[in-house]
Amino acid sequence: MLTADAVLSADGARWRPDLVALNVGSRGNSGFEMRVQTAAQDLHSGRFGGIVANPLHVMSHLISSLHDTEGRVTAPGFYDGVSEPAPEERAEIATIPYYEDKAFDAIKAHPHGEAGYTTLERLWLRPTLDVNGMWGGYTGAGSKTVIANEAFAKLTMRLVPGQDPQRTKQAVMDHLKSRLPPYATLEFYGERGQGVPMPCRLNIRCWLPLSPP
Repeated sequence: MLTADAVLSADGARWRPDLVALNVGSRGNSGFEMRVQTAAQDLHSGRFGGIVANPLHVMSHLISSLHDTEGRVTAPGFYDGVSEPAPEERAEIATIPYYEDKAFDAIKAHPHGEAGYTTLERLWLRPTLDVNGMWGGYTGAGSKTVIANEAFAKLTMRLVPGQDPQRTKQAVMDHLKSRLPPYATLEFYGERGQGVPMPCRLNIRCWLPLSPP
């Protein structure tokens, strides 16, 4: 019953109002949540500050270890199966009409990402690892001199052809566990559904927006 010559999805954005875009490939995804704990309960910083590890500090160090200064993911095995874009592929993408300054001005942001790739190459051809949320400790109004006993974070990945969602996710988890100090514990939970990358089945011209009739 599911046999079909094609599948049409209305999900996704238009390239721009005056052009029709046809998406024929998609990055995959994977993700999980994590919890770092250093004590059985929150502690008063006047009595315990300086003698007990702060899980928020531990979490921030773990998260900061996931990328190097060039924007590349540092987890060993994360890029297993990822191929470098072919020169002709990069040349084709460079011909796509894309106004970077205007696009980033609209969202009040600046281009940023893995060094050595253009914005569209990062968006379409490269995998990513993002922190979707971090929290812990006292976050209400005013001040509270508390040392939290646990910290939390949500992470997700966008994957490209050649990457296996489960293996890539495990590579990130293994990296985090290898960086965990002995005075903290780390728990993974809330693993989300995994999506396998769907490669473009046509030549690189499939990335190009189609001109309207």
